[in-house]
Amino acid sequence: GSATCQPKIKCTKFKLTEPPAGVEGDPCPDEYLQITDGSAGFEKFCGSNAPNGVIPPNNLRDLFITFQGHKNPKSLKNKGFKCIVTCGGNGDTPLAVNMEPEVNKLCDCGKKKNQDRIVGGEDADKGEFPWIVALATAGTRKPFCGGTIVSDRFIVTAAHCFKGQYVRKDKLEVLGSSRDLDVT
Repeated sequence: GSATCQPKIKCTKFKLTEPPAGVEGDPCPDEYLQITDGSAGFEKFCGSNAPNGVIPPNNLRDLFITFQGHKNPKSLKNKGFKCIVTCGGNGDTPLAVNMEPEVNKLCDCGKKKNQDRIVGGEDADKGEFPWIVALATAGTRKPFCGGTIVSDRFIVTAAHCFKGQYVRKDKLEVLGSSRDLDVT
């Protein structure tokens, strides 16, 4: 988004599977719409509990939407949702929807922007090493390992990050340009 746009999500129609009554724990275990902001947490919506003007806190500018459908497609009859994403504030400009990520064919991976070197354990400046990414389980925004962009299609990470396990690509997120992640 632009520097002046804080996204706002509002659903005008919303009907998903109702959560089971009297169950403790996850309020939406089967079917839900989850909205995360990338650092301060997430909220799940299910049943008729629709997002009504959700915006990210603390002037953050990112919202991530995940839909988890019911395992039985026949249960989706007469269900669904219609949501609108706008810029919060004056004018509420609708955001363009672009589901395909832009790929930079001219990757400058591994080239440091700043000419000053960090020596003796000094902190790096924000954005100084843009090829460094965080690896997280999809939907959590909580990194479990780091990686390095080596091309427009590949990330290199340590072997111990995936030792002894196979991780499907839809269960993994690569978080780039994320400086303020919730890692507690």
